Amino acid sequence: MLNKNLKSIFKKIKTTPVDEKFLGSLRRRLADFIELNPAVRIDAPERLFYKQRSNFIPRLKTMPIPLIIALVVALTGGGTVAASQNSLPGDTLYQVKILTENIQTVASLSPAAKAETRLALAQKRIGEIEKLLEREKQGKGKGRTVEALQLALDNFNSQVDNILQKTDELANEGELTAASEVNTNFKTALGIYKKIVKAQKKAHRGEIEEQLDKAVSSIEDSEQKAEDEEENIDEKEKRGR
Repeated sequence: MLNKNLKSIFKKIKTTPVDEKFLGSLRRRLADFIELNPAVRIDAPERLFYKQRSNFIPRLKTMPIPLIIALVVALTGGGTVAASQNSLPGDTLYQVKILTENIQTVASLSPAAKAETRLALAQKRIGEIEKLLEREKQGKGKGRTVEALQLALDNFNSQVDNILQKTDELANEGELTAASEVNTNFKTALGIYKKIVKAQKKAHRGEIEEQLDKAVSSIEDSEQKAEDEEENIDEKEKRGR
């Protein structure tokens, strides 16, 4: 069923323009990774085979099938890669958009880079929430706005959790300056996000207002976690002096 769904999606997006800038960035990052983790060619009497010295192949085996397929399609280029960056939660192309974003996080090699990528994706989710509400205001929500908002909020929370995790990893590895910088950027972004969602909340009632209220609560919870992480970083800095 999963493969049939993916085939259906890729069939629909076959003619969608490719984001060449993103693909170029992805290829460069993967090329750098391969250069740092070269394969070793081994001659055998009966056949030739390659032994991968890095853990890249084992990691591929543990990746979700949709992510592997999306990665392969992205590398092949052509008209088949179609991350519709203008799609919104609930749209046909949104799954593809999320898959390409997952590839971006895989291609970000360091915890700090992954955190910054996740922060940019969290910002995208807030932008999507604004666009969904604008579409609803124009009477184009088709009764799916509440569900779409939930999808955006779920993904936002996922990005936030990953940012906090990577920040904590940096702190535990002794990269306190990088951890502090990521956490500061995160706190600043959360403050902006909260203002945006609160402003939207005032203009809506009913189920939509409830969803936005959940978003505000989620952001405030994340702000507290970021404050706790800042204390954690400060404590580690004091112990290191």
